[in-house]
Amino acid sequence: MRSFIRREPRRLAAVDSGGPGTWTHIGDPTDEECAELRDRLGLPIDWVRDSLDPYQRARFQRLDDLALLIVLSPRTVRERPEPFATVPVGLVLATDRTITIAHRDPDMIGDLQTGPPPRTDDPIAFAVVVLSANEEVFRRELREIHDRSTFEEEELKRSQTGERLAELIDHGRSLAYFSSALESNGRMLASFRDEGLERADPEARAAFDEVIERNGENTEIAAVFSRIHNDLMEGFSSLVSMNLNVLVRTPDRDHDRAWHSRPSWWGCGA
Repeated sequence: MRSFIRREPRRLAAVDSGGPGTWTHIGDPTDEECAELRDRLGLPIDWVRDSLDPYQRARFQRLDDLALLIVLSPRTVRERPEPFATVPVGLVLATDRTITIAHRDPDMIGDLQTGPPPRTDDPIAFAVVVLSANEEVFRRELREIHDRSTFEEEELKRSQTGERLAELIDHGRSLAYFSSALESNGRMLASFRDEGLERADPEARAAFDEVIERNGENTEIAAVFSRIHNDLMEGFSSLVSMNLNVLVRTPDRDHDRAWHSRPSWWGCGA
């Protein structure tokens, strides 16, 4: 599915086709759409495939007048137990337009379409806005994971059973995805800063410095939340294990008590 978008004075507006000054977003492209990207823009087909590969790492790459940023972005998950995962998004910067490619749309795409309209006539400035929006989504969803984990912790304390451990395990998976993605994005951002900002204006450079800072903060937050979560899981896993041992051993004690108090006429002594 393709959408073509151009910035109007106060909003983003859909247009009929991509061209200079536009943002083209392609979600789960068909083979024909992939071939069109290759033939019309000279986009390497490997760039398209890498943008759709769920196991791809973040990176920055250049080829002539084209540049590719693969960004790992948070996505709310409904088809799997963990509440959040990350997906790669290919951000292709041409001289006069920008293209985003994703197998599944991350939450950041919706934020871009409904938030303050980014410039679509300046690919570098547009990329900085995308990267900034991505860090904002990471921060928002890290807070949500932490809030959900705190709720599950309180429920687990009250129940003293393993009913809530599954939810905590799922939150731990999301934190692991986020931590790995943020570190990978950090390496990509460093490469983009060193090799991709030579045409950026001072405003875009200043905004990009804020992106770098926010990525570092989010990486630290994810690491702290992960440590807290792991300590919590270790403590509650031990507690649940102890409770299970008590439940398993209690019937044995009841059985022994019943055996020793049996009437004298039971068994061979009758």
